[in-house]
Amino acid sequence: MSIPNPQVAGDPHDALLVRLDDALRPLEVAEAITQAGARLLGEHLGANRCAYADVEADEDTFNLTGDYNRDVPRSWDATASRSSATSAFA
Repeated sequence: MSIPNPQVAGDPHDALLVRLDDALRPLEVAEAITQAGARLLGEHLGANRCAYADVEADEDTFNLTGDYNRDVPRSWDATASRSSATSAFA
């Protein structure tokens, strides 16, 4: 349960940071952290999709570890290339 902070009540950016802190603090698994972070950011932005991925050394392959989708299907696999991600949104 989070306690409202009167210092951030009027600032959406600071309110998001407080919600992120509250949601991520108890998590210990990296995938759960990135999944929760993507969901909270996506909800905050009102986005249909929000994702977190790390990029491989070839700078073309990425590993999706946090993926939020609202009212849309998932667009790519957990490991994808730049071209497959680009075609998913074409």
